[in-house]
Amino acid sequence: KCRGSGAPNGLRGMIAIDCETYRTGPGRAAPRLVCVSISTDDGATLYHQADDWIEPFVAALRDEQLVNHALAFDLAVLIAELRRRMIGGSVSRAVFGEVCDLVWHLYADDRARCTYVLAILLAIARGEPVTANNRRRSRLPAFDLGSLCEAYLGEGPSGKSGPDVWRTRYHELVDVPIADWPASAVEYATADPVWAGRLYRSIRDAVGGHRLRAEARHTRGAWCQQLAGAWGVRTDEEIARTLAQHLDREISDGYALIRAAIGRNDWLRDDGSRNMAAMA
Repeated sequence: KCRGSGAPNGLRGMIAIDCETYRTGPGRAAPRLVCVSISTDDGATLYHQADDWIEPFVAALRDEQLVNHALAFDLAVLIAELRRRMIGGSVSRAVFGEVCDLVWHLYADDRARCTYVLAILLAIARGEPVTANNRRRSRLPAFDLGSLCEAYLGEGPSGKSGPDVWRTRYHELVDVPIADWPASAVEYATADPVWAGRLYRSIRDAVGGHRLRAEARHTRGAWCQQLAGAWGVRTDEEIARTLAQHLDREISDGYALIRAAIGRNDWLRDDGSRNMAAMA
């Protein structure tokens, strides 16, 4: 566990940014914004989606390093919000285009920092499994912000789980000014970017303050994947169902061919699953 509080060279002044949104779901990879928190070394400022968060966001995009856990999600949410405003006429096409350009330059200039991507790359470098089940079996931390903070900082954010946490309820506050929000909702929204900044610095401390060789490339890749999920190709439901049925038949025919060639035995069950012990 790394609890170092010092920032490696080049990380001072880094800005953390985090959005609270409506819940994600099919077709909602960049859901509607409720609020955005922008955190610097001087503390975090919370902006309601109706407030003027655009100017500080643009200022951060111009020259600063931006960090968050799954940063690509937050940037996609903010761009989608600006697009909605452009369509509604409250944001000009020029402003929307400028922000899009700045986000692309953020990645091109290698100023995007994602704790989620970095933690996965470090796990791969250590030879650790990365799937959720295998990490659980190996008693390794998951890749969510809370688990990683506990692992690297020895403490972590609260309010991540439970039946009534704000994490999944911010849509209830979309029309409520922040001045009227419950203190717990404000605290949660402003805490996450602070934790993400601390986590990034701690992970960098763990590797001697150096960048992982593949970090920039995979951080850009995460942005590409986010865009593909939010605005990429939509599948045709009927065609996808037909394809699945066709592939199921191919699999069934393939197993029938195996049985015809080698005879029924213990390693291939009737449902097509494999008995790995019998195969060995």
